[in-house]
Amino acid sequence: MRRIDQAELESILYHAIKAAPATAKTGLRSKLAMESDRAHEAMAKHIAARLSGASMAVIMADLVANGYFGQRPGIWGKDEAEPD
Repeated sequence: MRRIDQAELESILYHAIKAAPATAKTGLRSKLAMESDRAHEAMAKHIAARLSGASMAVIMADLVANGYFGQRPGIWGKDEAEPD
């Protein structure tokens, strides 16, 4: 297990929102690319702030070898023990 900081969490959420289906992003779309990027970044920061409150912890399995392709996130219960 490793603890991820808020910047990494924001990055994960930013990419998840950016890659979401078009129907899920309708409200965040703008005709200007810079406006759209700012809206996605603001939403990621908002969600990350909600997830990293005083009563919550976000954990992620350590990276494990993925053969030729480098590393991938581990899987709970397979690569790493289940979190407590």
